[in-house]
Amino acid sequence: MSTLYSMADQYTRSFENWEDGLIPEEAVTDTLEAMEGEITEKVDGIASLIKEYRKRAEVMMEEVKALTDRAKTIEKRAEWLKGYLLAQMDKIGTAKVETVRNNVRVSLNYAVEINDPEAFRTWADMNAPELLRRTEKIEPDKKGIKEAIAQGKEIPGAEITERKSITIK
Repeated sequence: MSTLYSMADQYTRSFENWEDGLIPEEAVTDTLEAMEGEITEKVDGIASLIKEYRKRAEVMMEEVKALTDRAKTIEKRAEWLKGYLLAQMDKIGTAKVETVRNNVRVSLNYAVEINDPEAFRTWADMNAPELLRRTEKIEPDKKGIKEAIAQGKEIPGAEITERKSITIK
């Protein structure tokens, strides 16, 4: 049994040989009719495999989402327990507990909290711009570029290309 690749190559060679006058039209017709059923079967098989892979990927993505949701729930429980443990250790005045499995210590950490972002930004813009981190994401607007090119504008570094795709339903 031939591969789809080799059948497509044979199909093309038959046409080229006919165009070059190397074989008669009847021979091309006979060859192509004989191959047509096998090619259709190969295409159908590959299309079915594509559908199967897409279904598998979809199921896997759903499983990823379910596992991610479960992981977030478990992480929230762990954070709640951490807060509970801290509150209870504070309540009894203990800063350190050591067991065979765990060493638990209460430590004091410092973190910056911006409770009024607008006020801070206004102040920092005028007084301390080095305290602001500026980021800007710039990317091409492909839809706008396509419309501009279609209207006849020349845009350096951009072009509309033709692509073929297969739709399987």
